[in-house]
Amino acid sequence: MKSNPYNPIQILFMIVFGCLITSCSGIQNQPNARNGSITVDFHFEEQNMCNGISPRITLGNVPPGTKQFRISLKDIDNPVFNHGGGIVQSDNTNIINAGALDSYYGPCPPKDFLGQYKYCFKVEALDSVGRIISWGRNCKLCGWSNMGK
Repeated sequence: MKSNPYNPIQILFMIVFGCLITSCSGIQNQPNARNGSITVDFHFEEQNMCNGISPRITLGNVPPGTKQFRISLKDIDNPVFNHGGGIVQSDNTNIINAGALDSYYGPCPPKDFLGQYKYCFKVEALDSVGRIISWGRNCKLCGWSNMGK
């Protein structure tokens, strides 16, 4: 029987090093995916509430090679409710037009609630094969009490 020329520490080191190299190669293909470098701006109006149309979203720092945006709206105060979003083709203007999200269901707190809930849009920039190359997120308070102001 042949003996193993490596001790257990060397074998562990080789396994860990191999895993690190494999993991890092995926990050190199997605240089900004981990740092959330896209800026996201939007403003809710009454037309964007409940089953209304999605608001206009302005983006900044969009990386070259972006072909699509995947957008989702989350209610931070009620995270189980799905507000949807959609996938939009990039037209290099860095603007997602009002009404562009096909599965959007806007903020819809009870009409008699005078407070505000926190809603966040997350935008992911996708390359030509659908990999996330960068992302951004912005959260704003919204409620019926701040409509028309």
